[in-house]
Amino acid sequence: KFNDIYINDPLQIFAIWNGGLAIQGGIVAGLIYSYYFFKKNDINEGVRRYASTDNAVLLDVRSPQEYRQGHIPESMNVPLQDLEDVVSVAEDTPLFVYCYSGARSRQAAAQLRDMGYSNVHNIGGIAAYSGKVVV
Repeated sequence: KFNDIYINDPLQIFAIWNGGLAIQGGIVAGLIYSYYFFKKNDINEGVRRYASTDNAVLLDVRSPQEYRQGHIPESMNVPLQDLEDVVSVAEDTPLFVYCYSGARSRQAAAQLRDMGYSNVHNIGGIAAYSGKVVV
């Protein structure tokens, strides 16, 4: 008897036990995926990393209008839709990318990697930034 089910074949017991492990493994894998997919990047930590990285570039991928309303000092405004036309730095240059919420910067980071840039960091959204902003 196994969990109120009568089983005569040891292979059935193994299949039930192994199926339980697969379900548990799927749940654990889903939790790990969710953590990495949904975790928010800490823009404040990202700006500190940018400031301590030699030859790094800080990219704001919001629209020019959003950029004029307030941006992080030393950042360059390269709107997401213009990214492919404008970026012209060495492919190993450390690039720290942000936007308003982190969604466009995630897209920009993926696009930059597709363009061959190897040192790209999505630092999230300025909405969560607590440092100085230039207007």
